[in-house]
Amino acid sequence: MSGIAEYNARLRRIRDRASNERTMFRGLIARFKNSERRIFDSEGQALGARWRPLSPEYAAAKSRDYPGTPILVRTGRLRSSLTERPTVRFRGNTMEIGTNVPYSQYHQRGMGHNPVRRHVGLTIGDRSAWANDVREYIVNGRPMKEF
Repeated sequence: MSGIAEYNARLRRIRDRASNERTMFRGLIARFKNSERRIFDSEGQALGARWRPLSPEYAAAKSRDYPGTPILVRTGRLRSSLTERPTVRFRGNTMEIGTNVPYSQYHQRGMGHNPVRRHVGLTIGDRSAWANDVREYIVNGRPMKEF
């Protein structure tokens, strides 16, 4: 009987952890920020395709007005909104994470005069790491790691 009681207790702990999504999701925020740092540092290569270079005209103006800033970084607002202070919303048992910087979508989707420069996304490795963290938390009770 003690084996059954232990098994039932373990199942209850798994159920409790699985129903506490916010604790689990908060552990993933650090992973998201690190993923975004890799994307910006590699100018998109981390997602599989390096961002298209700036047009010569814009590159010259940017060099003059914002010297030394890389692609998709002018004031740093967009980058920091993803790498330091992402917008996080919990809705039921889901979490949305990203940015509330309005012009992000123009770069992400290539709208207006902006070419596509994907800067929000997860690699296969990111997805695998997130899944492993969630599994370890729910099944084995291991704390979500901070990275």
